[in-house]
Amino acid sequence: MSNKPVKILSLEYLTQNVIKVRVERPETLHYNPGQAVNISINEPEWCERKNAFSLTSIPEDNYLEFVIKIIENSSQFLGKLITLKPGDELIIHEAFAGLPYKGEGLFIAGGVGVAPFISMFKHLKQNNNLANNKLLFANRTSSDIFLFDYFKEILGDNFINILSEEKHEDFHHGLLSADFLKEFTDHTTQYYYICGSLAMVNYVSDQLISLGVEEKFILKEGY
Repeated sequence: MSNKPVKILSLEYLTQNVIKVRVERPETLHYNPGQAVNISINEPEWCERKNAFSLTSIPEDNYLEFVIKIIENSSQFLGKLITLKPGDELIIHEAFAGLPYKGEGLFIAGGVGVAPFISMFKHLKQNNNLANNKLLFANRTSSDIFLFDYFKEILGDNFINILSEEKHEDFHHGLLSADFLKEFTDHTTQYYYICGSLAMVNYVSDQLISLGVEEKFILKEGY
């Protein structure tokens, strides 16, 4: 595909440090739910710098969407990104990698690691194929949870939240340990999709293996 600049359509804060960005969709871009693209900012000193983000839109959308976390001491790219406004331009590169959907299972996300799952759930919902998929969303505090209403609407009781740094009457509290995860591993031949920080992904994978889950059923992506 040619990397033709596209305009930003909107930027919206979902929490104090998570933004949703929508941009025009390049006509030549093809992608699957769960994939990512590299993004550049269409300005002289930024157009050669690429940063990878998961797509949260689905292939049927006429726009592209991303959910991006802005952290303290964030990269120069993120610092620049949050100064942009609708009408400014980004360069979208080809789609790559991502977690493929292989079948029903438990999706385990740490914070903004839920991003590739957003596209996958939207696509499953559109095709009436959500089945008994579950989302286990791990955050530090309740204020870090985003898209709560959306996930609750489409998943109901299959949307489970756990907080590591806050006790809240509506959510679980603690870590994604084997003791906690065993409640959701009723059979070890379902798929387990994990996305989050590399440390979190490796930890959760080890916990699942300790519960008897075979590695071939664990699909993971860390950053």
